[in-house]
Amino acid sequence: MTAVAVDDRYSQVRGRRAARLAAPLVALLAVALAGCGLVPPQSVGDPLGLDGKSVAVTFGALGPAGVLVPAAVTGTGELEFTFPDHDWPDLPLSPGKLTNDITIASATLNVGADEAPASITVSDIDLTVYLWHGAATYDAATERVSVTVENSGPVTLNRTGCDAGGCTYSYDGSALAFGTVSYSGTAVATALKVLAQEPEPNRVRAVATLRAEPEGPLAGKTLTIEFEAGSGTVSL
Repeated sequence: MTAVAVDDRYSQVRGRRAARLAAPLVALLAVALAGCGLVPPQSVGDPLGLDGKSVAVTFGALGPAGVLVPAAVTGTGELEFTFPDHDWPDLPLSPGKLTNDITIASATLNVGADEAPASITVSDIDLTVYLWHGAATYDAATERVSVTVENSGPVTLNRTGCDAGGCTYSYDGSALAFGTVSYSGTAVATALKVLAQEPEPNRVRAVATLRAEPEGPLAGKTLTIEFEAGSGTVSL
């Protein structure tokens, strides 16, 4: 063996050792930079596919007669849909959090102008989002994750108009009506695997429960809520 061959072999060994040492240092540096705020979150659009989707919340019957103060009525609704994988080539190394801001784009109450209240006050808002792929149902999936966001409220919806299909309402508040869905720890790894890797399609089931008043005009009615959920982030 020549001296040049020996030198080459040792150079290769040193190179492999350096690479093994560098990998954890790079990851540690990335975490440190994120902690210092030097690595900003990566914006991702509509990560859960909820933006523009609608959930029909059906309210229960009237409460006991003789109640002297305005009472709230409880409603629940859910939707399920599929969507393709995202193409996210520039995600940060080893992401530690995925978020999605969710609020109300608009709402429609299935009554005419004579019955629709001028405003609707919503409180005790819960939204559970189930995310999975590789199976027709959440329970049958191997790769699956769920998260619940809660908002005690109040959230006020103001009537903007009525037509044959019902009366529409807008939400003009600065705070998110539902809140921020957030995945971290092992949940973020599962969520990103579902959202960006095969198999397709991805599946979401969103279940919303809330209380709304005034009770009288809402009891037995359906409030269809359109989600505004286009803003998301992935960060270290």
